[in-house]
Amino acid sequence: MCGHKLCPPCNAQRSKNRRRKFRAFYEKNPEMIKRYDHMHLTLTVPHHHESSRYPRFYASQLMKDFNLMRKRSFWKKQVYAGEFSVEVTRNDSGLHIHIHALLLVEKGTQNRNVLHRNILLAWNRITAGAGTRQILNEEEQLAIRKGNALLTEKDVAQLDPSGATFIGLETLYISSKTPKKGYRYCEHSGLWKKRVHPSDGEFFLNGILECLKYHFEPLALKKDGSLDMDLVVEILPSIKGQPLYRKFGAFHSGTKNAHPDAKMLNIKSKPEEDEAEIKQTLEEVGQDIQNPETGAPAERTEYEYFTISMSRVFVNPDDHFRISITTPRRKKYLHRSIAPTALAAIKYMQKNAALSAFRTKKMDQMTGKWGVGPYRFYHSKYNQSCLKHN
Repeated sequence: MCGHKLCPPCNAQRSKNRRRKFRAFYEKNPEMIKRYDHMHLTLTVPHHHESSRYPRFYASQLMKDFNLMRKRSFWKKQVYAGEFSVEVTRNDSGLHIHIHALLLVEKGTQNRNVLHRNILLAWNRITAGAGTRQILNEEEQLAIRKGNALLTEKDVAQLDPSGATFIGLETLYISSKTPKKGYRYCEHSGLWKKRVHPSDGEFFLNGILECLKYHFEPLALKKDGSLDMDLVVEILPSIKGQPLYRKFGAFHSGTKNAHPDAKMLNIKSKPEEDEAEIKQTLEEVGQDIQNPETGAPAERTEYEYFTISMSRVFVNPDDHFRISITTPRRKKYLHRSIAPTALAAIKYMQKNAALSAFRTKKMDQMTGKWGVGPYRFYHSKYNQSCLKHN
């Protein structure tokens, strides 16, 4: 994997990795499901190019504002833990950047409505000046109050029209592409959805994992599977070195009030976790090798594993979209003693990839000290080709 933020296969792998970690966390701590209410929070801002409140690409500012809200007293009192990610899409009016978050909320009477009201009022004040709207008409005021029975006319009257006047805060659900009993159709997503509750057992855990899927939606990927290259060119410089996923509250292992098992949710994996991830992937794609001529299972003596630069790999549309490579002479074959199985081959590749990255970093540092620039240039060019061919 190239590990790039805009690489769809890598984001899919990150999503699997996060969900695997959360499943292990909840299986070890099942009491968390009954102790806290789990909710899905969506935050947006009214953004216009002529507004000076936010720059054109405002993901960094959005995360700073979200961090500011999490310091409010109501948040610390009501939200025990959570995690969030930034999603970037584009519509007719320009970039649409928003936050998806999973929240663990302290139980209480109408805690969803109470928290919704507090977040809406705080988020509106924080984002004031983001848009150009000057007044809220009667229809807009009624729509705002419709989303929360605890919102009063006084609450709506104090909202700044130029700030955010909508937030999404809902309980968890599972979805299906086809109609099922107990599911309701959602026109916005085109899916059939069903609300889940802690008493639903495995279904509720699936609801948590489905909420996490929003955090790794492929950036700049169109519905037909192609990349929106104009969007890639626009956002690529801005997201360099910028984390788009974070944990907070008791899920952040570096805080004094962190959950004892918060480290289980850390992004960096232990070697044994990496191996478990590889095994699951191999179970999904299968380890059987077929003879391309006969279609029968191939014996181990009939094939070899090899490594090759991703810049030499592409999907051939003229050959039923099979994976093809260029310049075969650049292959590096793995001896059967090193790679007797697919798992052993991938583990060997991972180990050597880490060693290669270490050598590249050291060489980069040395050439920088010598005042030599081309090495860094070609290294960056190679990374771009990895993203392109992935």
